[in-house]
Amino acid sequence: MRLTAHDVDRTWLVTLARFTGTDPNGAVHDEPDISIAPVDPGGAVAADLRGTAADLDCYLWGRPPAGEVAGSGDADVLSEFDAILRRGVQ
Repeated sequence: MRLTAHDVDRTWLVTLARFTGTDPNGAVHDEPDISIAPVDPGGAVAADLRGTAADLDCYLWGRPPAGEVAGSGDADVLSEFDAILRRGVQ
């Protein structure tokens, strides 16, 4: 999935992944996660989320953006991405 901040001409490629591991207290974790790719190779992606940098920032932190953040592409990918964001930082 690609995030595009059109006002600053920046893109970030993210993948829907899983976070797995055991914390210091012995609790085992296996949950959906988002991983940022170090380099965006360009080309086709399953879904794209576009907006200004400020609006994307608000959207990613669960705050209402001032402008439009538009998603396109695979609806299931966009829905899973939103579900991961709604979980928040644990």
